[in-house]
Amino acid sequence: MQKVEKDTNYMFCPLPHQLPIICLVCKHFCQHPILPECHGQAHTPSQIHHDAVPEAYYHCKVWGYLWMNWYMMDKWVLWAQLSHGHTIPWKRMMMLVESLWRNFKQMVLHYYNCPWVDFVTYTLVIQGIAPYWVCFNQIIKNPWDGHARHLCGERIPIKHVWLTLCQCPIRGLYNTDIKHWLCQCGAQKYHSYLLCKHVQALPLPSADWWTTVV
Repeated sequence: MQKVEKDTNYMFCPLPHQLPIICLVCKHFCQHPILPECHGQAHTPSQIHHDAVPEAYYHCKVWGYLWMNWYMMDKWVLWAQLSHGHTIPWKRMMMLVESLWRNFKQMVLHYYNCPWVDFVTYTLVIQGIAPYWVCFNQIIKNPWDGHARHLCGERIPIKHVWLTLCQCPIRGLYNTDIKHWLCQCGAQKYHSYLLCKHVQALPLPSADWWTTVV
């Protein structure tokens, strides 16, 4: 039998195609039936999946990998934001879990070499989760009751992003729905906090609003 030589220069996904594919998958992840597309177009979850599959198919040659690992229906519901058609997840993907494990490895596991599973479980409960529990109690039980509350947690980046978007120039008119917090510009779904520069349609919230917003 003749031995087939492997091409050492073969690359599964060439570098020039990696970023466009990532942007395409990101676009499909951010689409949601509640959030309108540009110019106010809205689609159902089945329509979004129906349009995403051929778009990914005709985009690249690694379609087999994308279909088996991302776009099959049983895989699609695991990562697409529209898996919950009537709600939008507050956090995207596994950010909280990844942050927990990253801090756990940096603060605890680097002291031990190949620890046993039962020991890792013990340290995770005793040392890894403890800082999060302390932070949670500080938020729930405000020790500075009666004093001006400081921004903490997600309030800090939300206010920073809000003020930054208020400085962006606006071109064109969009039907910004303040009551339902929706905008027809199409950019809202890509933002981590579902904001866009058309928040300028709202008056700048007071200081008390920033300390009570979740």
